Amino acid sequence: MVDIVLELKGFINDMDEIIEKNLQPMMPQWKQVLELRDLLKKVFEFTKKLQAEDLNPGYFYRKWCGLHDIF
Repeated sequence: MVDIVLELKGFINDMDEIIEKNLQPMMPQWKQVLELRDLLKKVFEFTKKLQAEDLNPGYFYRKWCGLHDIF
């Protein structure tokens, strides 16, 4: 969903005559959206790895203990 918002960034910025200026995202908010996308991407990839069919307890434990590397 965050990727879709970023794809629509140009459209959202062009809606200035319809959207009030104080409701339109500014550069700091767009930067936060990018950071959120990057953070969620790491979590998504981690979640997908934990859904593997050949997941074993050792692999799970290593990934679980390595969570601090993600954040």
